[in-house]
Amino acid sequence: MHDLEMNRRERRAISNWRRLGVAAALTLAGPAVIAGSGCTSDDNGASGTQPPDPGGTFGSDITVRIVGGGHVSSNPIGIDCPTRCFSTLLFDPASAAAKTGVALTASPTPGWTFAGWSFDGAPVAGRAREPEECQPYTRPATVPKADTSNPTLTLTPGVGPGTAPTTKAPACSATSSLPLAYQVTATFTKAPDEIDAGDAGDDSGTPEGDLVADRAQVGATGRKIFARSGRLYWQWDTSFGSGISTASSLPGSLRTDLATAVSFVSAFDVDQAVAYQVSGATTVTTYSIGSTIPTSLPTAPPCVALATDLSYAYCRQSGATNQIVRWTLGGTGPVVLASKLPTGSDVSVDATSIYYSDSSLGSVYSIPLAGVPDGGTPSPTLIADLRTSPGNVQVYSSYVAWIDAAGTSTSALLQAPRTGGGTVFTLAAMNGIRDFVIDTTSSYVYFTVVPSAAPGASSIVRVPLTGGATTVVKSGLYAPGGVAVDSSYVYWTNLDGKVFRALKF
Repeated sequence: MHDLEMNRRERRAISNWRRLGVAAALTLAGPAVIAGSGCTSDDNGASGTQPPDPGGTFGSDITVRIVGGGHVSSNPIGIDCPTRCFSTLLFDPASAAAKTGVALTASPTPGWTFAGWSFDGAPVAGRAREPEECQPYTRPATVPKADTSNPTLTLTPGVGPGTAPTTKAPACSATSSLPLAYQVTATFTKAPDEIDAGDAGDDSGTPEGDLVADRAQVGATGRKIFARSGRLYWQWDTSFGSGISTASSLPGSLRTDLATAVSFVSAFDVDQAVAYQVSGATTVTTYSIGSTIPTSLPTAPPCVALATDLSYAYCRQSGATNQIVRWTLGGTGPVVLASKLPTGSDVSVDATSIYYSDSSLGSVYSIPLAGVPDGGTPSPTLIADLRTSPGNVQVYSSYVAWIDAAGTSTSALLQAPRTGGGTVFTLAAMNGIRDFVIDTTSSYVYFTVVPSAAPGASSIVRVPLTGGATTVVKSGLYAPGGVAVDSSYVYWTNLDGKVFRALKF
């Protein structure tokens, strides 16, 4: 019996080692270490991600992201970014590191200067000391009181409250103590004598900007693009199909194709996860940010729009039933949230609601995130009506934004309070507004202006979220298909299927 119990323990230990890689072995070897790893697919400097605190090790974790040209290392050793940009911190309370914390040091590459540290305080997944069926809890990323201009930043271990998803079992604790999670960005800017003249964001050697990634195939056309955790994800189309690709956000990045041109992509979105569906498919494919391992969400209706949050993927269906359905990101579902919706091709979610448009009646609505109990016709909140073909609905903070008559001579970028009943406010009205991205860190909206498909005829423009004068960020572009931003750069795809970037300011 004693031998049998020892075998069980050994099997559990081996299983944990395999889950945590070197992490578990190092924990046994020393009293305080930084363990776990997450890295980029190349050494171009974007941060890698992996699920926080994998395997329930109950350790604090740090995710580092680099914008611009530079390097971040840690003491004790564990982060060496680029390459190793995520670590789990397993602390012995008696160790020196548990008292003094972990020091991150930022070092600019030649021609660049360190601009400062910043923190993402958005909720992230975490593992509590709760049963598996109660996971994952969410916790706010930690924002310490620190001198963010000092190249050396010290982060300390600790615990804070985490909140269980409302969909979890009633027996689960509503809150639980979780390790701290740090999501840190080190920003580097070009030295003054290295910055090119020209538009606000022009920073490099081609007329259109820094080439981040070349086209995937001859004849490809760039479409939607997203910037997440130091990586770019974008859709491209050819005459015979679509593809989804990803790359580091730095110039000359190695492109990875998550999907190739075998059929046309009917819906694509990147938020807390990458999600897409090809025409005629019976599944939706998802990827975790930074991963190339797909998850198939089964029994999918034909989706015309997708969205994701921390726990779910949402599909807006087109057709006779016009439903909104959702799956867990692990693949359970789908569950019908609402049906008998009006005609439209967008869906967006926040912590409380689902947002969508009615393109025929010119309205924008929201319904509760919990959906409609019987899966029937929802009683929506009217956010705006009497608009002209509203689309590309996006939600942020207290507002919902969208484009009226996208791509036409009368196109306009508008917003209204997300609670409904407020005034619709015009942020910009220009010929050929096609796509936009909300940048809450700088309080601007960046949008593409494509008056024609002629090379050099298009531009990317920004406007304050509060309204005001517009500023051309980059002109002379070749029909950008989509636009994305991070803390320093604006990114876009073009009609030639390439991905470029330029400084935001």
